[in-house]
Amino acid sequence: TGLKAVAAMLALLATGQSWRTSLGAGVGLAQVGEFAFVVTLLGVESEVFERSTYERFVLLAIGSLIATPVLIRWGLRWIDEVPCDSQAELKRQSPNSSGHVIVIGAGPIGKSIVERLQAAEEAAVLVDLSPVNLHAFDQLGVQTIAGDASKVEVLELAGIDRAKKVVISVPDDGVARNIVLQVRSMNDTAGLLVRCRYQENINSLLSAGADRVVSEEEQASLAFQKVL
Repeated sequence: TGLKAVAAMLALLATGQSWRTSLGAGVGLAQVGEFAFVVTLLGVESEVFERSTYERFVLLAIGSLIATPVLIRWGLRWIDEVPCDSQAELKRQSPNSSGHVIVIGAGPIGKSIVERLQAAEEAAVLVDLSPVNLHAFDQLGVQTIAGDASKVEVLELAGIDRAKKVVISVPDDGVARNIVLQVRSMNDTAGLLVRCRYQENINSLLSAGADRVVSEEEQASLAFQKVL
């Protein structure tokens, strides 16, 4: 577990992340993976080590999996505290154009939106809590910012005052609403599109300032109706 955390930290350091961010993400990834159970079982069957050693490893692995939520929460605190290394890094990451689109959330939906914006040659800034999620986009030349999008300083880095559109695609409706409120307090003219999980939260997001809300439940219902 400790070796995996160190390996993840070194890998992130090699990509240019700060040591605090790398350590935080490394701790969050420290749990033993499920594939390790298969490997150790094969070791027992091949008589590489004794079954008692395998049983001790299983206990350690289960313990690390149980501790995973705590490790991730602790690691994310480190990432949140230092979204970038220095003021020079903040300036480097801040977009230098106006009329761009801010995409918040680097999941599958955020990824597809950024790809579409790139195809249309529109400037985009991608914001996500985890620098690990952003690394692949960095390699493609997309401007990225690691941090909590409900915080003023992170939105300022993304150039919220100059953005023409903001797309919010995060998996928690409560978090999405907090981001909507913060965005609207800093830019009351940008088009604001929000993804939400539950249809019952649409009105809450609209009242917070969203221009349009796309509900996963509603879209799934429409998809089923087309199939039936």
